[in-house]
Amino acid sequence: QDQDGNHRLKFNFAGAFSAGQTTPIIAITGVTFKNVSGYFQSVSIIAVGTSPYLASAQCEPGGGSIYCYANSSSTAFRISGDVELDSKPTWA
Repeated sequence: QDQDGNHRLKFNFAGAFSAGQTTPIIAITGVTFKNVSGYFQSVSIIAVGTSPYLASAQCEPGGGSIYCYANSSSTAFRISGDVELDSKPTWA
C-alpha cells in the first residue's frame, strides 16, 4: 500500500516455530524492507496459549524475510506489522 509516496506493507501471519529459532521464518517474495544502516524494523508477535512466552520478530533490512525468536518449544504465534519498504513490491 502506498501512503504519501512511501511504500509500506501491512500484514498478519499465523504459524509455529521452535524455541531459539532466529532463521527467516517468513519470506515474502517481491518485497524489500527498508535498509537504514542495518536497522531492523520490529513487528508485533503474540504467543498463543496461557504460558508467558518471550518472543520477538523483526524484518530483515534490505531483504524480504521476517526473523523470529521464542524461548518456548514449538508454539503457535501471530505476527502482525506495518513496516516501511525500500521500494514498490514487484507484485503491486
